[in-house]
Amino acid sequence: MRIGGFLFCFCAILVFGFSQTDDLLDSGSLDSLFDYPGESENEEGDTAKETGSENTVLEDLLDVKSLTLKGDFTIIGGYSPGWDDSSLSGGSFRGSPILELTSRLILDFNLSRDFRVYQKWTLESPDFILDPTEIFADYHPAENLSFRLGRFSETWGESRNFAFSHLLNRVPDGFSGSTDILAAKVEIPWKTGYMEMIALTREGFWEDGSPSLEDFGWGFRLNPPLEKMDLTLSLFAHPDMHLRSVLSMKTTLFDSLETYGEFLTALDTDNLDVADDTDNPVDFSLNLGIYKDFFKNRLALGAEYFYNGEESEMGLASGSWELYHGHNGAAYARWKGNGWDLTAYGRYNLYEKSGIIGPALNWHFSDEGVIQFGGAWTWGEGAYGQANPDELDRAALVFLRLKVTGSWETTL
Repeated sequence: MRIGGFLFCFCAILVFGFSQTDDLLDSGSLDSLFDYPGESENEEGDTAKETGSENTVLEDLLDVKSLTLKGDFTIIGGYSPGWDDSSLSGGSFRGSPILELTSRLILDFNLSRDFRVYQKWTLESPDFILDPTEIFADYHPAENLSFRLGRFSETWGESRNFAFSHLLNRVPDGFSGSTDILAAKVEIPWKTGYMEMIALTREGFWEDGSPSLEDFGWGFRLNPPLEKMDLTLSLFAHPDMHLRSVLSMKTTLFDSLETYGEFLTALDTDNLDVADDTDNPVDFSLNLGIYKDFFKNRLALGAEYFYNGEESEMGLASGSWELYHGHNGAAYARWKGNGWDLTAYGRYNLYEKSGIIGPALNWHFSDEGVIQFGGAWTWGEGAYGQANPDELDRAALVFLRLKVTGSWETTL
């Protein structure tokens, strides 16, 4: 136990002493446009579940040390023509080649059954700078207590489309900093639920040197062990941001209809006595979403309504779009065939009368390769039309690309 504690402290020094590098969102990535959040979102934050090695009974008895190495790569190439005007009747026509290269290396050290060190290094075009996207230590001094310290991914909230309830991803107005976080987390299991406390900051909350205590935000999550429903209460406070709390509920109806709803309260603690026409000291937001599979998972349909009552602090540290005030909607459909699938995804903001639609046809010609043909269409002067994630700012585009992926894993 003493050795484990010493190693944990030693790793903490290494983690917080590591030089920070920016890992800002590549807004021109077509991958972020056409991968439906319901399929790929929440892979961030699942590091512990996906990479955490569950000790077997034999390993527990022998206290075996191990090193697991994992690697993967993604190569994307293609071409994308597009138009500046969403009506296709005006504006100029511009084409853009597509070339994206990404490779990751994961080192998972199990130094004992109580202590683990995890590192994820990413190399991607066009800079090809080796970036430590995750580096943290886990320490389990008891069966019902765990600590995590370092730079790691953590996702809160149930929404498949609008990350308003992901409180750790919210940033103040005018924020310009890294998507990476530095955090310390304590988790206490509670039967099938848990209690969690986290202290978190990111580059941009401090200017030079190392962060001070005032640069950290403090979060708490409570997930009671309920049988019929997954209920979570979340709270996050940061000196530079509004105080926010979220009540999230998720359940499955009729054995196959996934439903979720969330209610957010945002409190501007600096202006409780001030209210004007542009910003209120207390704001409320809510969502309601459904997701269902049909015909033995060949057809999937999803929809979500989101009312955003906040007038400020709409930005997110990571993501293609910020949050937009008022009534929002999103819909998703996917049909799976034999070696192919057809998807369509759309979002709309009623206040700005702006939206985006992105259909795509994917042909999986092998386990490693897929040919994708699709497009995207944005409209409106504000919201999605203004924050177009296409790096050429084209309102309408089509694309044809080849995506090749691969992975390997070994344990020493």
